[in-house]
Amino acid sequence: MNLIRPLYKRISRQSRLMQAQWDRGEDVLRVEREVNQFRRYVPERYLKKVTSLSTPLQPIIRSIFKQTPCTPQSLGQGFELYKVLGRRLTALSKLVYTSSSETVTGDIYIGAVISCATSNATGEHIFFYTITIKNYSESKTYQLLTRHWEISDSNGDMQTVDGPGVVGKTPVLAPGQEHKYTSSASLKSPVGVMSGSYGMKDVQSGEEFKAIILPFGLIFETAKHLSS
Repeated sequence: MNLIRPLYKRISRQSRLMQAQWDRGEDVLRVEREVNQFRRYVPERYLKKVTSLSTPLQPIIRSIFKQTPCTPQSLGQGFELYKVLGRRLTALSKLVYTSSSETVTGDIYIGAVISCATSNATGEHIFFYTITIKNYSESKTYQLLTRHWEISDSNGDMQTVDGPGVVGKTPVLAPGQEHKYTSSASLKSPVGVMSGSYGMKDVQSGEEFKAIILPFGLIFETAKHLSS
């Protein structure tokens, strides 16, 4: 019985944080997907009250705790709900809802933008993105050697991609030059985020460094209406 109050307080706090994440992504997150995350731990009569992501979550949590007697089973469900909320918060807090990013590392500018999206027969969401890499130096030449990507979806799953070059090339950028290419990434969920870096080399000195790619959002509902 003594566990109920601190557990409720923690879940209540998590529900407030979850509401903030839902408010942040209300235009792109799907009510059905969010509700399904809790279907095993929350009675259906309460989930039916969540008709939009603006539905206050905390009163629903409070109602569950008021009407559920403290038993080993209900306590176990409470802890499971606490863990599920924690996983959702971690996943949603990583998401970015702007479909482009720009950054400069030293002399290297990197711009990323989602150009379009589609889906396939297996339910995967395929996002096409265009990267622009510019050498802002007036005297130095750089070569792109490697790529590193971290791709997270709204389920909390993350893919890591490492390899030589980009789309089969290791472009050399003379002063003022740029290199542009288009590639794709696939997700099991309709919302995600990408970020990463390129391994670059100063051709004259041989010095190597990482050029950062800031996070940009993979938002299927928005991207599917774009054209490449």
